Amino acid sequence: MVETGVQMSRPEVSVVVVNLNGKKHLEHLLPSLMAQDLPKGAMEVVLVDNGSTDDSLAFAAKHFPGIRFVPLQKNYGFATANTEGVKAAKGRCVALVNNDMKVPLDWLRHFLDDAEEGTVLAGRILDWEGRKIDFVRGLLTFDGHAFQEGQGFPIAQAPPPEATPLPFPCGGNCFFERDLYIASGGFDADFFAYLEDVDWGRRLWLTGHQVKACPGAVVRHRGSATGLKLGMYKRAFLFEKNAFLTFYKNMEEPFFRALLPAVLMTWEHRVAALMKADPGTHPLVLDPYRQKIKSDTVRIKSSHLVNHLRAFRWVHENFHALGKKRRLVQAGRKSSDAEYFKLFPLHLVPTYPGDDLLFTNPAFLELLPTEPKLVPRALDTILHA
Repeated sequence: MVETGVQMSRPEVSVVVVNLNGKKHLEHLLPSLMAQDLPKGAMEVVLVDNGSTDDSLAFAAKHFPGIRFVPLQKNYGFATANTEGVKAAKGRCVALVNNDMKVPLDWLRHFLDDAEEGTVLAGRILDWEGRKIDFVRGLLTFDGHAFQEGQGFPIAQAPPPEATPLPFPCGGNCFFERDLYIASGGFDADFFAYLEDVDWGRRLWLTGHQVKACPGAVVRHRGSATGLKLGMYKRAFLFEKNAFLTFYKNMEEPFFRALLPAVLMTWEHRVAALMKADPGTHPLVLDPYRQKIKSDTVRIKSSHLVNHLRAFRWVHENFHALGKKRRLVQAGRKSSDAEYFKLFPLHLVPTYPGDDLLFTNPAFLELLPTEPKLVPRALDTILHA
């Protein structure tokens, strides 16, 4: 990739920002980064641009000449763009922050003060006004999905500000040694966006590293300012595909084989529920031997269903490569999932229409293994709309 901009001597920390048509966000973020309470030369900002068509780069170059740029020719996604930024970084440590955030003067100082060798730090994320939780800790489900626990709840309901272990960092506000990111493989490019930080967190723990909260490193976030441009149901393709990848790559035997039937049944049930709700797929939900079918023509109208099917197809098309990834991940394992699940139990969270019925169905419950134990949770106790 081509790198342009002013060159610097090696700083202590590189701040990597991924941007896509985010000039209006950079107007808030970049001044707050350049005002960090650090000695001159201790920090650099690396702006990775995913093929923006607005004047993001021109704005940044004009008003912040000390920034270094990694301009990509198209949108490679959050995962790949961050990796390109880390590769270009000169700092011994790297901090990731989303372009639609703003940071206080002491943001990086908290990360540097709490830094530990071999440990990834995750800062807190609040909403733009600083009144509600965006990310303080994560929660894992049995099928590879994850949640930002407490998202949308008042900040008063956040857990105490302690350096507690976390199952994964949030890629929008985290800190790590550059060499650790490179050696661990960092974000998987196949994820494009979403859950890449969850997958990385799983791999960090299973290879003997840790993720910890850094509660003093607080940022404010506009919330999905870039992600919403993908479209709600296009994001479903990424969520479903990436959740399965997270489960498939990282789950240790025998938990992998024990949970796989329930994971596949859950995915199949969600596709079937979407199919039943879409009038264009009505012929598919009829029994051709018991019901009269006027036409076998199917016209899928639900974008949500389309993107679930796209995710299903992607996994099948890439199954050989996925198997290679699983073998590579498991070969590097140094810590057991049994220990991981003691710290971070898996949850059973009804998320999609029909999940409540499925998760209480005796036939489904019989698929669930006795270990690992799943913790039932209602969605409205995790997220606040």
